[in-house]
Amino acid sequence: MNTISSMIWILNFFEITACITGFVYYKKLKGGYWKWFPFYLLIIVLVEFTGRYLSDSGLISYNIAMYKFFGMPVQFLFFYFIFYQHEYFRDKRKWILTGAAVYVTSIVFETVFLTNKSYWFHSFSYSIGNVILLILLIAFFIKFIQSDAILDFSKNLMFWFCLGLLLYYLGSFPFWALRNVLVAKYRNALENYYIVMLLLNYCMYLSFITGFILCRKK
Repeated sequence: MNTISSMIWILNFFEITACITGFVYYKKLKGGYWKWFPFYLLIIVLVEFTGRYLSDSGLISYNIAMYKFFGMPVQFLFFYFIFYQHEYFRDKRKWILTGAAVYVTSIVFETVFLTNKSYWFHSFSYSIGNVILLILLIAFFIKFIQSDAILDFSKNLMFWFCLGLLLYYLGSFPFWALRNVLVAKYRNALENYYIVMLLLNYCMYLSFITGFILCRKK
């Protein structure tokens, strides 16, 4: 088993651990929108292992379609849902809905007009979704550091949630946005950056786990 393959298994361990931790501390999440977070993580685990099965079975095209039309959209739309529900964004909900609509439209546009069978990754829609997410993350942290909530940040699940997203989605943005170029011309750089991206993924799930453990009961 090579280094990257081993690291992917480690990532699966972090994903499963985060999911289990969410359900272990589920009583603290009941009664609010955070109750959906462990179920989201369960979906991610199921997608990962379904994708692994399809890949190992040689059904690569179905694996790609699953991530493109289900795995990635579920991630971004769930993140937008959390921001939509959060108190900091109650007066900005129409903008979040607009951002979600733009992201979904970008998937349709890319599928119809930008599909290139030479490359597998949908960089255009991913980049759109990531930019929208990063704008929301920056807006959250600006409000957060200006509020009294920062004094008790360790017990704030939204803080750990956003910290994890910021670490991964900001750090891995160039990797996914330029993936098709890296695949075509810079294979060595692709492999090295992929290792960095996996390490950032570990940090994201560790942040989620920390948030579940430390957050207050809702």
